Amino acid sequence: MIKMESQVRQTAIKARISHLINGRYVVQEGWEPNYILHNDSRISRANIIGVAVSKNQSEFSNNTSIILDDGSGRINVRSFEENSSLNSVSVGDVLLIVGRPRQYGDEIYLVPEIARKIEDQRWVDVRKKELASIDAAPAAEPDQQEKSGQGAADDSGEIETEVIEDHEDHDDGSGAQAGSAVAHGQDQDADSGQSGPDKVMAAIKKADSGDGAAFEEIISSSRVDNAEDIISNLLKNGDIFEIRPGRLKMLD
Repeated sequence: MIKMESQVRQTAIKARISHLINGRYVVQEGWEPNYILHNDSRISRANIIGVAVSKNQSEFSNNTSIILDDGSGRINVRSFEENSSLNSVSVGDVLLIVGRPRQYGDEIYLVPEIARKIEDQRWVDVRKKELASIDAAPAAEPDQQEKSGQGAADDSGEIETEVIEDHEDHDDGSGAQAGSAVAHGQDQDADSGQSGPDKVMAAIKKADSGDGAAFEEIISSSRVDNAEDIISNLLKNGDIFEIRPGRLKMLD
C-alpha cells in the first residue's frame, strides 16, 4: 500500500506512432507501469498528435475506438468508459492524444486519458519540429528522459503549455507549406514560385470536397513530374494522410 501511494505519475512522452508499434512492450511486476521500449526511451504514457481516420462506437457497450494516423504509422485508440473523450471525435479530426500503451495479442493500442481536437495547424508544425529535434538528439538514459519532463502532461491532466515561435511567416498561409518544401528537398518552380510539394498540397486542398481527393486526380491536376514520390514523402512526414485507400486529405 505504501508503494502505491508513493507512485509517481509518469511523464507523457512525445512520440511518433511508429515508436509505439515498432517498440518492445515490457511488462513489469507490482505497481510499476508497463511500457514501450523504443531505443533508450521507456514510454509508459505517450503524447501523440495524429488524424482520426476511422471510428467505431458500439451500440451495446461503452467501447469506442478510433484509428489514429500520424504519417509514421497507425494505432488503435480504445476507450471503455461511458463518457469517453472519444465520443465527440469525428473522422478527419486532428487530435492530441495522451494515453497509456497496452498490448493485446500482437497488437499495440492506446488507452486514452486525454483526447483533444487541434484547431490550429501551427501546433502540428510545432510538434514536427519537436520530434525532429528529439530524433536528432543523442539517446538519453530512460531515467534522465523521464526526469526531463519532455512532452509531459501535468498531474491535473492539463496539457503542458507550449510556446509557438517563428510563425510570422505563416500569416499568409504559405509558411507551413514552404517548410514542407525545404524538408522534402524540392526546388522552387521558376515559373509559379511553388515547389513540388506546394503544388501537390494545393491540388489536394482544391479537389477535396470533404471526402478526400483521389490519388490519380492529384497526380494529373498537380502537373508535377514526380508527383507520386512527393505524395509518398508527404504521407511519410505526416503533411497529408489517406482517409481511405486512394483518397488523400490535408491535415488542416
